[in-house]
Amino acid sequence: MPLRNGIQAATLSKSPSWAGALLPSADWVPVVMSSLQLVKSYGGWQLLDAGQPVLWFPEREKGLEIATIMADARSLYRGEPTTVEAQNDDGEFEVIAAFV
Repeated sequence: MPLRNGIQAATLSKSPSWAGALLPSADWVPVVMSSLQLVKSYGGWQLLDAGQPVLWFPEREKGLEIATIMADARSLYRGEPTTVEAQNDDGEFEVIAAFV
C-alpha cells in the first residue's frame, strides 16, 4: 500500500509498544540523494545526471532553469531527494537548489 511520497508500507512495521506508530523494519534502506550537475562544456553547459550527460545548453541560466524543474519533479513524483549543482567561474561546484 503506497503512502505519502511513494514510500511502500512493506518497508514499515507497527510498533508493538505504541499502537499506531510506524518504525523502520530490518530491511529499511537509507534514501540516497541524486544530483544534477551543470558543467562547462564546448562553449556552453552540459547537464549531468548521476555523471551521465543528458542535455547541453548554450546559456547557463537556461540550464539551471531546466535542471531545477527536473529536480523538483523528481522529488515530487518519485520522492527522490535531488540537488542541483553548477560550476562557478573557479570550476568549483555550488549547490543551487535542493529538493527533499
